Amino acid sequence: MALKDDQIARKEANDIRTNVGWYKFTHNLTVVTGKDAARFLDYMCLYPIANLSVGRSRYTTVLNEDGQILDDVIVIYPEPGVYWVSTLDYPSLAAWFETQKAGFDVSWHEATHEIDMYAVQGPNSKKMIELAAKNPLSKLAYFAITENIIVTLPVKILRAGFTGELGYEIYVASNESENLEKLLATACAILGGSNTTSWDVIARAIPVEKGYVLPADILGLTPYEIGSSVDLTREFVGKQALAAAGTSPSRLLLGLEFDDFPASEGDLVFYQGENVGNTTCVTYSFYLDKYIGYAILDAHKAPVGTNVIVGEEGVTAKVVERIWYDPDNLRVRG
Repeated sequence: MALKDDQIARKEANDIRTNVGWYKFTHNLTVVTGKDAARFLDYMCLYPIANLSVGRSRYTTVLNEDGQILDDVIVIYPEPGVYWVSTLDYPSLAAWFETQKAGFDVSWHEATHEIDMYAVQGPNSKKMIELAAKNPLSKLAYFAITENIIVTLPVKILRAGFTGELGYEIYVASNESENLEKLLATACAILGGSNTTSWDVIARAIPVEKGYVLPADILGLTPYEIGSSVDLTREFVGKQALAAAGTSPSRLLLGLEFDDFPASEGDLVFYQGENVGNTTCVTYSFYLDKYIGYAILDAHKAPVGTNVIVGEEGVTAKVVERIWYDPDNLRVRG
């Protein structure tokens, strides 16, 4: 069934946008410790980590020495001397860390099978969690993490999410996951929300509307090519290459809007018969009621506003900015 016609997925997406939805969203969790943990992560990440206070977190990318993106991660500082790095590919991240650790007193291990994460997202997410939480969430800032108790279960709650809505991520010991799911299901039912089951909604339909990316969209690109800012006054892996490349890349990750029939991920994009790039994702947006997606495009030949032809079927699409939903970030502020 096409996502467009999936009524269950439509309800789940609508609940996240207008009410609340929850789902298991465990990533690969890397625990980094050691005397130089902060300094090491500061060097490995595009955005500074050493200035994080305990209880705070930061979204960032990890680059290779050519300034190209290897991963995008969230670095969380839940307690003194301990950092969590949330990634979708622990083996690759750990292998890269290994090549760069000389001169740092640092170690890391995977905790993916020790800690599960559940996302609670939507305008009623705070209300849903507070139906079962011991402590209120009213003072929890965006991208801050704190300890709490869900009925009797000790958890950590991070105010964040992959939806563009007010939302939270609940971290719980894996052996308590089944119990937490029951408690979340009970609280969600009171508000008439959904246990989100569609991976297309979780990973594509909802986040793409907001302009959020998966690693598959950005691997091998530079921060400039995805529109990220770069501070060349600090030291990090890939800095010299980015300084040499300049701030005006010849290609960009941009949005596509399709008239009706969608293309596929990886399809070539053409302008006046010339290949000007390729798609990285295509999904159906229930919010917009149209197909949208991303493409890596020649920034000079196919700028925003250009009509292009995509794929072997010759699907027409318009190049647009890579964000459709709440560009002013008002929703995440609740």
